Amino acid sequence: ELAEKESAKPFLVKTNHSVAAAWKYAREWRDGGNAPFTSCILTVDPKKISTDEILAQVPDGTQTQILTGDFLEAPENFVVAELEQVKGFEFLQVIILGAEKDVFPLNVDNADVSLKDHERDLLRLYVGITRARDEVRFLYESEPSPFLDGVREKMTEVEEVLDIKELPEPKPEPKSPKPSP
Repeated sequence: ELAEKESAKPFLVKTNHSVAAAWKYAREWRDGGNAPFTSCILTVDPKKISTDEILAQVPDGTQTQILTGDFLEAPENFVVAELEQVKGFEFLQVIILGAEKDVFPLNVDNADVSLKDHERDLLRLYVGITRARDEVRFLYESEPSPFLDGVREKMTEVEEVLDIKELPEPKPEPKSPKPSP
């Protein structure tokens, strides 16, 4: 559905450092005149990329918060969330981390497992995608999720190689507050 919109097409981004690339795109969004709270960086698999890991790599001078029901009260903050948390919210930009083969969904190459067997995961990803009003970016490091195969021709594919020297030093991992229900 998003790929058919007249607005910005979805982007499929291969990168050598997903979290750093996500922050790069979020800051470009802000620097383009958009309020930070209109951008959400979300992880599809918190075991692979946790919100704490995303927050630990926040560039200096960038304010963030874990998604809560009152995130609109802090428009200067970028929003970080897990896929399961975004239902019912809308953002102008959504950056999805972990949309990779063998990460989301797990083990699709198994001959006994098909995408149909992962319908629940596919619906979860659909919810994440539809939280983006204007732009969605799928970031991956090896191969994109097979969930994206059906719409790949409608996506703008980009390769983002980041110079490791440009990356901020990781901060100690903060303890993320529990989101309010």
